Amino acid sequence: MNKTVEFTLKPKLIVDLDSQKSVSLKNDMLSSKVREQIVKDFVSSKCKKHLYTAIFEGISNDRDDLSQYIDGKIISITYNPSTFSFKVKLEVFLAKVLPKKVSSLKKSELLKGDKILELATNENLIETIKMNIDYFYSASGHFKNYRVGTDILYLDITMKSDKDKSTIGRFKIV
Repeated sequence: MNKTVEFTLKPKLIVDLDSQKSVSLKNDMLSSKVREQIVKDFVSSKCKKHLYTAIFEGISNDRDDLSQYIDGKIISITYNPSTFSFKVKLEVFLAKVLPKKVSSLKKSELLKGDKILELATNENLIETIKMNIDYFYSASGHFKNYRVGTDILYLDITMKSDKDKSTIGRFKIV
């Protein structure tokens, strides 16, 4: 199983942590200098490493969790200025070594061959990526903070509620 997955990220910038008031990258309160820095940081190798960790190194104790069996590589992160969003392209494949280092399960507890492939549907793969990103950033905090005047903005890509605009979306398997 080798799949190339593409999806978009539309990060929010949290202005007030208590109220969770957020602004988008197109907001007028952002100077072009701050916006350029955010874009530069988000397409950086550091961000690729963060996303890799979020997607592929999540800890799970569930043998039916696809995260137990997949690994991958972040191929690219590109910015689309017309939509103020980022396109992430990654390659997903079965992990070469099972159990993965982050797993608490023993090899004998894991699914085998065909059962893993049955679990690796496109729908399950997309849901796993979304959930892992959301869980990672909900649990570990924001990717980066920016000072704008007296305010601190927190770059956020979590989905805090069903009312949130699609922060992580437009998935396709290519």
